[in-house]
Amino acid sequence: MQVFVYEFITGGGLLSHSEVPRGHLLGEALAMVTAMANDFARLVDVRITLLCDSRVEMPNVSEAECWKVHQPEEESRLFQKLAGESDWTVVIAPEFGGVLLERCRVVETVGGRLLGPNSELVEMASDKHALCGGLTRAGLKVPYGILLSAQQPLPQDFKYPAVLKPVDGAGSVGIELIDGKDDVPVAVSSGCKLRLEEFHNGMAASVAILGGPQCRLALPACRQFVEPRSGFRYRGGEVPIDADRSRRAQALALGVVDALPGSLTGYLGIDMVLGSDVQDGEDVVIEVNPRLTTSYVGLSRIVNGNLAQLMLDVASSKPGNYSLRAGSVRFDAQGNVTSQRIERGVSSGTTNLGNQVVISRPESPNGFPEKNCRSHQR
Repeated sequence: MQVFVYEFITGGGLLSHSEVPRGHLLGEALAMVTAMANDFARLVDVRITLLCDSRVEMPNVSEAECWKVHQPEEESRLFQKLAGESDWTVVIAPEFGGVLLERCRVVETVGGRLLGPNSELVEMASDKHALCGGLTRAGLKVPYGILLSAQQPLPQDFKYPAVLKPVDGAGSVGIELIDGKDDVPVAVSSGCKLRLEEFHNGMAASVAILGGPQCRLALPACRQFVEPRSGFRYRGGEVPIDADRSRRAQALALGVVDALPGSLTGYLGIDMVLGSDVQDGEDVVIEVNPRLTTSYVGLSRIVNGNLAQLMLDVASSKPGNYSLRAGSVRFDAQGNVTSQRIERGVSSGTTNLGNQVVISRPESPNGFPEKNCRSHQR
């Protein structure tokens, strides 16, 4: 089996820019592609291929075949070639400017198979304002928000503090905390469409969903460390969180996926804010990341076995069973594990109900429930 793992920043997507990729987005990109490629490389009979920007120093990924690219035309040609001839293609790219959507459409056009959301789902999730509208109509709670055009002043009657973000943003780029109507946000002069939404206090968290033709599997919720006063800069995460909030987060995430158009075969991340008590209605969906997220770094450490294998199993309609190692993992935005407390044995888990949990019961075209995915907790 050949798996093509493509990450936009490290894979030559910025070759048309004279400036060499750097900064926190490069750090997150390296963390994701390295963690996933190493997991795939450990699997028997799986061959990994990567595109690598010749200007970026890539970490060593054992057993991976790295195609170095020097020009944009070369990157485009090799992307199409590898996507067309591989059994699966993982696309990790930012949503802004339609980058992720365009690459997913290319994979579909050349006859490749996406190990991730299809282009219909990516298109919806890439527009944060349209996404929130769709989730609201599905009965899910999201922050109230309005759409602002470029140069439009902040409304006088909006509830502040609020969050201002590009509708197609990624990686906290361009997000600002607005204290009041008299603030002068930097993003207003950027020329892009913006969403102004209510700010919600609580625990920032994320849940990764693994999807396949027959089921959807919710992985344990991760806590996110973000700094609202620094443009919501992402500082890393920790997994798992307390059992009650993790159960609520997983249920909320599965509800989101059920409400989305298109199909999911692979990995998808959902960001949310969790309140102290679900009865207060404080849990809200913030956005959907239709691609791999940095949380993969921590999840691959806390889930027993190989997370890439689990992803392939669910995508191929095989039983999606997993258990958690006892302990916790904390990691920074660059994918460095800063604290790891892994104990012998298996965790009692965050979704325990007896010893098996039905994660999802999606309906088949004839209206009957398909085979369930389960997580095994002891």
